[in-house]
Amino acid sequence: MTRSGNSSSHLLPCRLRTAAFSAAMFAGLGLIGCADTCVFVTVNDGFQIDTTKPASVCGLPKSRGAVTTWIVKSVSCEFCTSSARVEHLYVTLRGVQLHSSTIANQNSPDWVDIAPQLANNPRQMDLIGHSEPEILLESTAILSGSYRQVRLEFLPDASKDESHVLGGSECGAWRNCIVMGDGSIHPVYWPRDVSELLITGESVEGGPLEVLPGTMMALRISLEPLQVFFSSKSEPWVARVVLVGRASSLRQSQSPD
Repeated sequence: MTRSGNSSSHLLPCRLRTAAFSAAMFAGLGLIGCADTCVFVTVNDGFQIDTTKPASVCGLPKSRGAVTTWIVKSVSCEFCTSSARVEHLYVTLRGVQLHSSTIANQNSPDWVDIAPQLANNPRQMDLIGHSEPEILLESTAILSGSYRQVRLEFLPDASKDESHVLGGSECGAWRNCIVMGDGSIHPVYWPRDVSELLITGESVEGGPLEVLPGTMMALRISLEPLQVFFSSKSEPWVARVVLVGRASSLRQSQSPD
């Protein structure tokens, strides 16, 4: 009886350590999904869980997927008068980036560039037409994950020293313009004088853009002109044309090797 009592007394601390270890393990595993914490577990006479190291120093392999970017064209208004009908909407893209946060600022280092080739070779395209969606970029490899914001960068109209980069422009002196049905040409207005467009929040349809490991995501971007009115001391209630954008992921398919 004495031996049995001693055995139970020795097993009790071990059982307590095992129970505490299991509880800590579950707590540590719950942190893994935070994507910014690395969990290390050391087991010897006791145990230790270290959650102080960021994921960037974990040394774990990062999974990758790919994205193909499509531009969806808008249909011109058939019943509008010629002076109110947008016949062409020319924009010159010089960059497309994704971000996992909906509130990332312009200078965040975590923007993922999915169109690096556009930096030296901007592409001008017409966003009005009846044709099928047009491929802008094919099979760009990026880290898998959820992306909640799209940033489109356009070649500024003031870049006259970069005219050799683009060559001829359908907008004449401008790089981004709207051609009305009556032949008049108007520049695209950029709020805050920054030639870029952020697509975020409800404009990302269907929730975050999911890039799964080993798969190809089809990113669909649609841009439409919107006439708004601004007032200032020099120009009271002037009509301007701005761009509004939407983004969605169409499908997931096997990524090419």
